Amino acid sequence: MAQPLTESTTQAAPAKESALAPLRRPGFRAVWSALAGSQLVIWMNTVGAVTVIAALSDSPTLIALVQTANSVPAVLLALVMGSMADIVDRRRFAVASQGWMLASVATLAALTLGDVITPGLALGLTFALGAGMATTFVIYQALTQDFVPHSELPAAVALNGVAINLARAVGPALAGLVIAALSAGALFAVEAGLLVAIVG
Repeated sequence: MAQPLTESTTQAAPAKESALAPLRRPGFRAVWSALAGSQLVIWMNTVGAVTVIAALSDSPTLIALVQTANSVPAVLLALVMGSMADIVDRRRFAVASQGWMLASVATLAALTLGDVITPGLALGLTFALGAGMATTFVIYQALTQDFVPHSELPAAVALNGVAINLARAVGPALAGLVIAALSAGALFAVEAGLLVAIVG
């Protein structure tokens, strides 16, 4: 005869959650993949922008400004974007931000492949791409809590960190391979294709 459920049997200690448990959830998996892909684009683009500016100018200041153009938007926009992510539809906001990134890198690809790019345009479009990434990063961090239960939130946040560090490690190396095999313009076109996939 089956033993009836008692308070002691129903309050058994829960099994320890796997560190990869959030990735079993389709919503979080989509957000995680988009975050990783967006970060990959940023790190690839940094190498491409430096390559383009170095080919056009001997100024070390202009080359150093590439990283500044990528980073400053995060400082300027983080607080505002964080507030907006709490009051607007986050998924539509994420798509709009990715669309902005796509427009920026597609323009950079067209100008570079058309051989009409200038250091100023490269820096300006890099800044625009950085602004899109700053916005996207905040939104994806906010979306994380929408797709995982509270018990899995620490693991989800840790996985977001893994995505960022993985992109930081792989992006520059991948960019170098594409530039060596093709060109910086082709690299920007590849980035645009990746962003199209992310928006999808």
